[in-house]
Amino acid sequence: MENNPAHICFVVLNYRQPELVIKNVENIQKIFPEAFFVIVDNDSQDGSVEKMQKSFKGMGNLRLFDTKENGGYARGNNFGVKKAVECFNPEFIAIMNPDVILPCRESITRLLEAFSKDPLLALCTGLMLDENRRLVFSVVASKVPDKLDDAVLNLPFLASRLNPVRYHSFRVEENGLIYVEVVPGSFFLARTSLFLQMGLFDESTFLFGEERILGKKARETGFRIALVPTVFFIH
Repeated sequence: MENNPAHICFVVLNYRQPELVIKNVENIQKIFPEAFFVIVDNDSQDGSVEKMQKSFKGMGNLRLFDTKENGGYARGNNFGVKKAVECFNPEFIAIMNPDVILPCRESITRLLEAFSKDPLLALCTGLMLDENRRLVFSVVASKVPDKLDDAVLNLPFLASRLNPVRYHSFRVEENGLIYVEVVPGSFFLARTSLFLQMGLFDESTFLFGEERILGKKARETGFRIALVPTVFFIH
């Protein structure tokens, strides 16, 4: 563990996308040079590790790990979070897909500021834009489904019309946050202490459903999840 705890560490999970990971790290280094990184290769077996080792050589604020086994999104990110705590002991952790783009420094600082507004805030993110910078409200956030909701969602005809987990409006609280139940897993910040109390991601999943389970865990532990409406990211 480093002598001085890091303020924020980005955990980026790679599976055969080393160029995107390298570009992602370079962008964050440019807009937020005080960031730390844990890069986890999910057993790509395509030369990804070697490419990233070469690119990241000499970076004291970055650690690169090879899981030697592809256990999916949840297990890979959990591995990264635990290594981040072990190596850097960050107050906050960012979970970030390799293809996410943060446009400016404020994309990070405003999310960090959000945590000071609510001590029970466990996770937060901004508004997700698509690759054409369009804001699609149906994917910005959602509700935790119950069993009946899941039954509806498994019927495309009903799901397209009813969609019981969709928010039809958002309320901006006086502290500037929009409290929601589920945020996209492609990019969010977590208060490390609360994220650990929640038990991190459910490793029984592989690629889908992790965000919903996190939302359920937050509700059960009394923690909160929020959108910061002044922040945007592209995915």
